[in-house]
Amino acid sequence: MIGTKKSPGLIYNILKDLLADLEIDISYLEIYNEKIYDLLEPKQLFLRERENTVFVPDLFNKKITNYSEFIDVFEKGNLNRRTGETKLNKFSSRSHSILRLMNKNTKFYLVDLAGSENNRKTGNTGIRLTESNNINKSLFVLGNVVNSILRNDIRIPYRDSKLTRLLQDSIGGNSLCYVIANIIDDVNYLDETLNTLKFACKSRKIVNVPRTETININQKFDNSNKNKNESHNKNINKIMLDNYNNKNVTKLKFNEKNINKINVTDKNILTDKTNTPKKQN
Repeated sequence: MIGTKKSPGLIYNILKDLLADLEIDISYLEIYNEKIYDLLEPKQLFLRERENTVFVPDLFNKKITNYSEFIDVFEKGNLNRRTGETKLNKFSSRSHSILRLMNKNTKFYLVDLAGSENNRKTGNTGIRLTESNNINKSLFVLGNVVNSILRNDIRIPYRDSKLTRLLQDSIGGNSLCYVIANIIDDVNYLDETLNTLKFACKSRKIVNVPRTETININQKFDNSNKNKNESHNKNINKIMLDNYNNKNVTKLKFNEKNINKINVTDKNILTDKTNTPKKQN
């Protein structure tokens, strides 16, 4: 995803193309030991959920207007990302990272997943072992989510990991999603390669249904009229109740003037939608 200075990765190439035509707001976070941290303004963050939407309040947003500015901000963020040395990798990522790009109402996520680790090969102990276990757990949950979607399970275990909760819309949701699986042509890593390919094969079977959110003007108009009618009906009921509570029940009568006035308003609402201005000759 990141690549090297001589051979920039996917993130750099995508942003170079996008920033040639657009201004973009970016946010950058990492998931480390099942905790979320802001990489642009280092601090711990927490997930929240509202109306079935998962979000991260207080996540720092930075407006980017050109590619040079992006490189500066992104590389400063990478300095805050957790890395550590193992027997297999001197600069091993110890966290998953998510770079969020926003332009108006469009969101675009670039996710860099830490690789699953075989602790017998990495020789992890202490804090490295804890990190490795959390990485493997979140990737295991990601695999379970994919399997559950393919089985059409009623309950999809998104909540079992911070990673899958953040990616809920991307995995089987209302988004376009691309998965890039990285493998190595080395027989010493045959098990890891096979597991990665199995995950990729399962992921490609998931069918997302991306759709554009639109506002139905007619429905909005109908809902507005419905609210007005409900208000008028409450007024009618109040008039009737006030008269009913009159001590002299034999003199019960409706305030016809007010009721007629409300009924006229109701008729106007019902005809608003069908009346159109006549063309002038």
